[in-house]
Amino acid sequence: AGISSDKLTTIATGFDPARFHPGLDASPLRKELGIPAGAQVVLNVGMIRSDKGQRFLVEAAEELIRRGHDCYFVIVGRAAANRDVEVRLREQVRKAGLESRVLLTGYR
Repeated sequence: AGISSDKLTTIATGFDPARFHPGLDASPLRKELGIPAGAQVVLNVGMIRSDKGQRFLVEAAEELIRRGHDCYFVIVGRAAANRDVEVRLREQVRKAGLESRVLLTGYR
């Protein structure tokens, strides 16, 4: 855009690690979401947008589950601007028959 690179700075999205508790008992959340204790969980957190590629995560889920892996996929977030992207993602999950394994929780 005609701006000199020495005048630009990238600030990556960050988080406060003190807010997370790795030793926290996840069993109540697993129960709420219907995820068994021993199952692996793949988590995607963020806005649902076409450029974020959640559709590829659903494709990977389909392949892994087809191969017999005991895993669940949780997509936390929602589409902010283009709701059609979220509608298409939910339809992709439904058509693949993965509603019990790919969970779209919305904003939490």
